Amino acid sequence: AGIHSLQESVRTQDQLPGMLQVVRSPYLLTLALSEYCRNDSVPTTRAGLVSAFLTTMLESARRTGLGVFDDEQRAASLCSVEVASDLLHYVAYEVTQAGFSTGFTRDWASNVCVGSDHPGDADRAIARGLRGGILTSVAGTEGTSVRFVHQLIQEYCAAEQLLKQIAQDLTAEELWPTPEWWEPSRWDEVAKFAAEIQHDGSEFISWMSAVNPT
Repeated sequence: AGIHSLQESVRTQDQLPGMLQVVRSPYLLTLALSEYCRNDSVPTTRAGLVSAFLTTMLESARRTGLGVFDDEQRAASLCSVEVASDLLHYVAYEVTQAGFSTGFTRDWASNVCVGSDHPGDADRAIARGLRGGILTSVAGTEGTSVRFVHQLIQEYCAAEQLLKQIAQDLTAEELWPTPEWWEPSRWDEVAKFAAEIQHDGSEFISWMSAVNPT
């Protein structure tokens, strides 16, 4: 009966039911299992799941940095979870804007974060992201270039910053070329996360309607 119920849900709603829809990729399933092992519960949306994972890993990065003398670990321990989160959101947005996929140099991040609320903490936030497993070093660069460990992580972080930019009067036309709204964009998955972060998503959908009539 269970498999028939699943098939019926997919047939009638064109999506998997409940948590199966949330963990529909192997990476999201891994995050869900990780959160369940830590907290005996799992957020019920993709955005909630990624948010919980990021908070857990950034907090863990600070604990593992205390009491040691490695410069990278010490830098990570000196950046709060809130500041690290804000800066990783900011960097993810700028990386997406620049079309860099998931990778960037640490010097570039420090320069671009001059426009953020915490310009002096950029490298500490990168260190904390590395310690927390949110970022990883690009092979062969000796730590000078890093990337987000998964595209989903970058897209979620970029979505958080996107909502802040919208609150500061960013228009949808600045990110989506209106005449070609149907063409795939690097902002599409970011937009989906932004709508999830807003829960009912109505305000974000209204904002998007200027460039996407569907």
